[in-house]
Amino acid sequence: DIILFGDDTDNYAYEFAKCCSPIPGDDVLGFISATGGVKIHRAKCPNIIHSSAHYGYRVIKPSWSTEGDDSFLASITLKGTDDIGLINSLTTIISQDFKVNIKGMNIETIDNVFVGKLKLFVKSNEQLKAIIKRLKDLDGIIGIHRNDDQEQEA
Repeated sequence: DIILFGDDTDNYAYEFAKCCSPIPGDDVLGFISATGGVKIHRAKCPNIIHSSAHYGYRVIKPSWSTEGDDSFLASITLKGTDDIGLINSLTTIISQDFKVNIKGMNIETIDNVFVGKLKLFVKSNEQLKAIIKRLKDLDGIIGIHRNDDQEQEA
């Protein structure tokens, strides 16, 4: 397991919330359902904030295990000036330099400015932050952020 609850005797079935897609290293909270399973949310997720306000006694603080080699889906949005080779540079950095698999990519250009959404399989939020930092350094990138995480806006 990659999520730990309290001491070794605490054991819950859990799944990751699709609304906020937590990845290792994110600050997370768990919501215990009526059936005893736990939904793991990023701590800033509006759904867990709402649940905490109404059912605070069902919210627990899990932690990430340091073991595991799983990949987690994270989504980022980029904005930049449309230029020949920029998309190739983006995919080269992600795929070759970071060895990260791209699950999906959607890019649209209007008036020489592109907006793209990329879905990446990453190992942790530290890896995702490193990718974002590296992509920000590319000429032509105007802004980039993890979806549902506007504080990383460039």
